[in-house]
Amino acid sequence: MVRYMLERDERKAIQNVAKALSWLAKEKVYSPIDVIGDSLSPALRVEALRRAIRMIASEKPEILPSKEDLERTIMLLLDEKRGKLVGSILASLALASQASEKLLEEPPKTGGA
Repeated sequence: MVRYMLERDERKAIQNVAKALSWLAKEKVYSPIDVIGDSLSPALRVEALRRAIRMIASEKPEILPSKEDLERTIMLLLDEKRGKLVGSILASLALASQASEKLLEEPPKTGGA
C-alpha cells in the first residue's frame, strides 16, 4: 500500500532522512523521532525534524541528508492526507535502521566454552 501512495523519489528521500535520524536512535535520543512518528500536527512533525537535523548537524554533519531529500520529506510531513503516515514510516525506519546496524555490530553468540 505504501509503495503505491509514495513515488520512488519520495520513498528514497524518506529512507535517506531515516538513515540520518537513526544516528539519534543509536545515541538514545528518541524524543525527536517519537514526535515525528506520533504527532497529529504537521507543524510539530516538521519542528521535530528541524530539531533532529540541528542535533545531527552539530554532532555528526557528515551524515546529514541532502537538501533535496529534506525538502521532499518536509513536504510529505506537511501533507494533510499522508503526513501522519509518512511520519510513522520515517520514525519506524529510523528506529529499525539503528536496530539492524546494532545487530550487525554484535558478533553472533555461540554456546559452550
